[in-house]
Amino acid sequence: MPVIQLTDRFCAAVKAEQRRQVDWFDSNTTGLHLRVSPGGTKTFALFFRRRDGRRARYTIGRYPELSLASARKRAKIHRAEIVDGKFSGAAAGIRNPRPTVADLVEEYILRHASTKRRGDEIARRLRHDVVVKIGHIHLEK
Repeated sequence: MPVIQLTDRFCAAVKAEQRRQVDWFDSNTTGLHLRVSPGGTKTFALFFRRRDGRRARYTIGRYPELSLASARKRAKIHRAEIVDGKFSGAAAGIRNPRPTVADLVEEYILRHASTKRRGDEIARRLRHDVVVKIGHIHLEK
């Protein structure tokens, strides 16, 4: 993941390696990058951390329909919305800005309990004993 100062001239001239897409990160705007695919498609996107700590990617637009200056403006606007908590997370894969205990239990079941030999029993107990009683409580950071 090379980091460079993106320019209009670079965006117009850059090509992807054969059979591999390349992400060029902008040194001026945090998280903004230009993804170049082997077919020649160039897309601006924003990488950021979701509330649960995982990385997410939000596509801003395609080059040359969207200029570099406009992509930087949109990236700064979206980053400010993310910091303020006003970013609509549906487009970025964020299900709920304030997760509940029930959300945490379902994620645990999906990631960990489903791989266990008795995963169905673990899931049943968690849903019956935990979600019914405290599933509605919102988690705080």
